[in-house]
Amino acid sequence: MKTGATQLIVLGLFFFSGACTLTYEIVWARMLVPVFGTGVFAVSTVLTAFMAGLAAGSFYFGRVADRYGNTLLLYAILELGITLFALVFPFILAHLDDLYTLIYGFLGDNRYIFSLVRFLLCFILLLIPTTMMGATLPALTRFAVGGIDQVSWRVGGLYAVNTFGAAAGCFAAAFLLLEYLGVTATTYAAAAANLIIAAVA
Repeated sequence: MKTGATQLIVLGLFFFSGACTLTYEIVWARMLVPVFGTGVFAVSTVLTAFMAGLAAGSFYFGRVADRYGNTLLLYAILELGITLFALVFPFILAHLDDLYTLIYGFLGDNRYIFSLVRFLLCFILLLIPTTMMGATLPALTRFAVGGIDQVSWRVGGLYAVNTFGAAAGCFAAAFLLLEYLGVTATTYAAAAANLIIAAVA
């Protein structure tokens, strides 16, 4: 039986989870600017990957969560997976230069195809964590909802708290963290927060 304290903790976890998600979105867009040479392509790639990943994660894990015994543990595993990806993504991105050079040599001066290939590579990479991010809502929903009569307000409450957290994370990353900490430290801060979320869950 879930107590009021447990429900508050779950809401708090999902608030900070949303904050971390939007922090990553902004940080990864900043990281991809040197890759594409322009912020427009970088932001477009990140947004596309986020929308696709959130939808795929919600759709697939919505079914998995119904069959999973401990959905709070599933949520913790997902948050841990997001943490690990956030830590290794900068290193993966740095080692993609050799691959880009190889592809560019193969394609020649066809910049449009080369840009498409870069987009697809970055999109596939970002689809991994964003799918896990999309899976967090059905995992927590399955834990929080005790019956069909609780679906509307509990799912709505979780989604609202996550959205407020996302807004807070967006503000903090854009106006505070990146300004005073930089990209690397902001990534570590968000990863540390995700790790705490996973541990508490």
